[in-house]
Amino acid sequence: TPLYSSAASDVYKRQVLFTCGMSTNPMAETEIAPGAPYIAFAELFVELPPTWASQADITNPLNAWPIIVLREIAQSPHLENRNIGGPISVYCYDHPIIPNTRFSGFLLIQDHVLKLRSKDISLLRLVPLYPEEIEWFKEEGFVPLMQAFDRLAIPFCFDPTRKNTALRR
Repeated sequence: TPLYSSAASDVYKRQVLFTCGMSTNPMAETEIAPGAPYIAFAELFVELPPTWASQADITNPLNAWPIIVLREIAQSPHLENRNIGGPISVYCYDHPIIPNTRFSGFLLIQDHVLKLRSKDISLLRLVPLYPEEIEWFKEEGFVPLMQAFDRLAIPFCFDPTRKNTALRR
């Protein structure tokens, strides 16, 4: 899956790394959650701080993790005949996935839907989650988690030092 990035600017103070090609084929028509709508086509993106060294040293795991994660998650629906779509879902790992952090999964949030050549393509934002936040999401759902993000003013842009919202419920 090809990846592209947009650089930070004076107006938009973060970099965006995104997939292009995941939506070539539809995802499996499997149920994510009871009553969740079927999302056939999607692309993924993650917001990164302006200091993230996307081109500098991507062999360094500290810099390469978003590339690895985006490619892995983008390929998973087609390799595993599954659907990762949302509008809200969680993609979990059994270990921390981002170096020097405890993040072990991602919240996937349908941020926007594009119409392109008669396809509805969902743009899914990836937000790193702590293990406790993943469990909280599984137990109580999206709303309490997002209320905690709002209450603690946690942005969706990746911050390796951000507070764990599940520890402050």
